[in-house]
Amino acid sequence: AMERAAELSPEPEDQARRLVAAASAAVSTGQPDWVQELATRALAATADPRLQLKARHRAGWALAYSGRRSAALPALLSVAEEASTDLPALAWDALADAAIVAFHSGAPASCQAVSHVLGLLDNQRLPSRADVGPHRLLIQASTDPFGSRSELVSYLRQASRSPLDEPAVWRIGSAAWVLDESDLAITSLQDAMQRLRAPGTQGTSAPGLTSLGWAFIDTGRWDEAQEAAAEAAGVTEANQTGLTAAAADLIAATVLALRADSDAARRHADRVLANAGLAESGLIAARARRALGIAALAEGSHLLAFTQLRQLFSEEGVPVHNIFSYLGVADLATAAARADRRMEGQDVLERALSQLGGTASPRLEQLIARARGILAGPDEAEAHFDKVLCDPAGDQWPFERAQLRLDYAEWLRRRRRINDAKPMLTQALGTFQRLGARSWEQRAEAELRACGVAVTGAPQRDALRELTPQQRQIVRLASDGLTNREIGDRLFLSPRTVGSHLYRSFPKLGVADRHQLREVIDRADTGQPAGQGPDE
Repeated sequence: AMERAAELSPEPEDQARRLVAAASAAVSTGQPDWVQELATRALAATADPRLQLKARHRAGWALAYSGRRSAALPALLSVAEEASTDLPALAWDALADAAIVAFHSGAPASCQAVSHVLGLLDNQRLPSRADVGPHRLLIQASTDPFGSRSELVSYLRQASRSPLDEPAVWRIGSAAWVLDESDLAITSLQDAMQRLRAPGTQGTSAPGLTSLGWAFIDTGRWDEAQEAAAEAAGVTEANQTGLTAAAADLIAATVLALRADSDAARRHADRVLANAGLAESGLIAARARRALGIAALAEGSHLLAFTQLRQLFSEEGVPVHNIFSYLGVADLATAAARADRRMEGQDVLERALSQLGGTASPRLEQLIARARGILAGPDEAEAHFDKVLCDPAGDQWPFERAQLRLDYAEWLRRRRRINDAKPMLTQALGTFQRLGARSWEQRAEAELRACGVAVTGAPQRDALRELTPQQRQIVRLASDGLTNREIGDRLFLSPRTVGSHLYRSFPKLGVADRHQLREVIDRADTGQPAGQGPDE
């Protein structure tokens, strides 16, 4: 509508103003080519420096999301600098977008360039109504999450309890994800997504879906991660946003690798790395190498795993990505130890950690301690394992916690401390079974048998409990006879998304179509196991 209004405007300045407004509105659609076209038309229609800055901001965003990040960063930084005096709100918006570009890069030089402009904005006098807190939080979290972590987390928790508009909620959720405040990240991102899906709005955000997908992986909600990735892939296929499409592929690759479907995981990751432009992104490279490393670990190819995970860091230990390279340190240590590359693994680990420069999150502390415990000498490992296992904060990341318990228990059993090992192995096995992490499940079962414990396999699961909360909600509504469109209207989802959820739910429930759902629901509500009628 705004684009049409611009076309009907007789005055060039009015046309430019409406084209800028249309470009701003088009950002939420995730279509960079459209945003670029609108911004270019606005620039051609006006000589007003303020309107030109606003149009350049949108053009910079379009460059970033169409994959031209090397051009996007200086474009956005120049807008932030030039707007800092007269248009401070625009300056902060542009710098937040620049920080996201730097975040995707993960390169120290990009992060430093953003930090430099942040210092300039801090020296400017801002209108009292301008709330730059969420902007500053996202900028600092994206470029230097370790340098002032305590301050950032304190502000994050305080801000999350305050009323916020939708853009601020996105920034809070994204910053929480980067800072490993995973539960808060999911809450905020889901809140923002729900607002976006309300009647009369655009409906979805592919970058938001991929951020949610990663947070779901971190917190052990792997089915929901796959669903978020599938939805993001559908959006990006229509809108041709390469970076978010790659992220969706890598979320799928990571879950497949964790569940020991290594061939499928490699197909997803290799498809991303085959795109030279995408592979230059530190975020994409780190995520892809880690997925490939986990896939190799899951099938017992330890030297291949080490080769892949070694690429998370340069020879000098500089991370490929300033944040996500570090999430692979425990996997790297595991591969090194099992591939008989222990000394090389220790060298890589210590060089990498020397580059960290700040305070690690409880999650990263747990990963580092596990890595050091795996690579430590026989008498030194326990101190590393025990220290982080005593911190309940690590329970927020269930798979990584279970891996820690498994590694510690293996060390205990080899020292004949069977009674100490068994409860850890039992807890780890339960987590692996729930998540479907088959390779790690098999390792835990083997260790329990070595402890003299009979292992009978995973207990029979309630079929409905295999579904995500949203899938269960959709299945129940479908069982009541509602159409996909009617369900979508109730839950603020598209009919296509509803259909996708049902399609994924049917195999888990053992049904072929929606007409069989009523029986499944009735059976679950009466507590009857599958295949058993009321008179049996």
